[in-house]
Amino acid sequence: METPAVSSSAPVAVDDLAPPPKRRKLNSGDDPDAATASSVPVTEVSPANPFTGAKERLHTSKIPSRLVGRESEQAKLQAFFESCCEKGQGGGLYICGHPGTGKTASVSHLLRLILSPDASEASSTRGLHVPIGSVTFLNCMRLSSLSIRRFCAVLQAQVAENQIGSAGSLDELLGARDADAQDDYTSVPVASSDDLALNDLEQFLLSRDTMTVIVLDEIDHLLTSQVKKMLLYRLYELPHVKNSRVIVAGIANTLDLPQRLLPNLSKKNMTPETINFKSYTAEQIVAIVRERLGDDVDRVFDSKALELMAKKVAETCLGDCRKALNICSQATAEALLLSTTNNKPISIAIMNKMANKFLGGTENSLAAAAAVSQQRNNSSSSSSASMAKPLTGMALVVNSLPLQQQVALLAVQHVFFAKSVKDVLLPAAFDKYKALCKQIKTQNQDIAGFASLCATLESNGLVRITGGTSDAKKRKLSSLVSVADSARALGDHIMLKQVLPPSSQ
Repeated sequence: METPAVSSSAPVAVDDLAPPPKRRKLNSGDDPDAATASSVPVTEVSPANPFTGAKERLHTSKIPSRLVGRESEQAKLQAFFESCCEKGQGGGLYICGHPGTGKTASVSHLLRLILSPDASEASSTRGLHVPIGSVTFLNCMRLSSLSIRRFCAVLQAQVAENQIGSAGSLDELLGARDADAQDDYTSVPVASSDDLALNDLEQFLLSRDTMTVIVLDEIDHLLTSQVKKMLLYRLYELPHVKNSRVIVAGIANTLDLPQRLLPNLSKKNMTPETINFKSYTAEQIVAIVRERLGDDVDRVFDSKALELMAKKVAETCLGDCRKALNICSQATAEALLLSTTNNKPISIAIMNKMANKFLGGTENSLAAAAAVSQQRNNSSSSSSASMAKPLTGMALVVNSLPLQQQVALLAVQHVFFAKSVKDVLLPAAFDKYKALCKQIKTQNQDIAGFASLCATLESNGLVRITGGTSDAKKRKLSSLVSVADSARALGDHIMLKQVLPPSSQ
């Protein structure tokens, strides 16, 4: 028994911004896979000017035909939905990861398969215990200004409308992803109180006899008040009601949101299954660009320029693929201005200019990021005959971290050990983090991004975080790594050796 399978020959998407494709009605004899492929925008690169079509194909709004580097996450998503349908019981899912790691795109891909014209027929012929009958996708950031009563009304109206096979297109079915979608529901009747609205929504969802999938993107925007937090609690509790047909999937950047911000779910043994999307590596970013441009990639980009850009994004932006695509897209726009006299592939100089524009940095920032990456490779592959003692334990873990996580750890250590206290407040560490980023001439994350970096460090056993369950600014940090380990790990680091905590220099 299985849900519509995720075909290895057609994984998709790569950025979190890509809108769903249009569906078309299948004619007799049509190949369903071919129909899906035809929904993917394709722009041919002009033989005369390779940059014209490339700029469009690299735009984050375009939907590629393959998902590169997210095969493991796709398999986990597929297994989760299959399990719910086979058991005939709802489920809770939490999808997390840094920005630009393909979270929303991966879920959208699975939904495209579920909502394909032959999905309902496939469900019945493949023996699903309970088929998926409705899929609703809401962007909580765009609906965050709504009251609980109206949010419940919007969600209920969407679920009622979004029956598989009833919508004219996937864009319509996932219409709440559009910025103006909430305007369509200003006239929807609402309950007289928040409690009534929540009760009505629960009764409506639990009365359904087919699987109802609710995807809540950017759910951290529902944690701005206790009332909205209660909405999340109630939604995540629904899949655990006996014979519930409700699947709730939340998406956010925060790695430990359910445990830290919704602790009562754990107390009730209702913590949602978590799928963590890891940051893209430099190699995966290069593969993503190559996938989009196909055989034309070497006509558009100098291979070294593409490699250096990918290393900079991987080192300084936690592998945010959207930023990589923006850099490449703007580089092709720059190349178009020069293409009347120069049709050569985009050089390191042009790529460096665009990287500095989007990410900040010095004139030779691409070379600096590449040097950091090369140094890491040299360190990890050093032979036993080397004069330096091989790294072990905490030092080895710290040495293998991306640059942004290394800077965040050093910031925590600077404040933590300088004050000789039990712990430090996150804002104090954040201020030091910004100062360190400025000193090494790399772009810093905002405070939410820094909090996410610290959560990743905690998951690796490098820092401890306490307090601040609902307010990141009240969280307290303590370093679990000694300054000696930091010195061993980063003492020869091209960018960081000058910013180590004083006692380790």
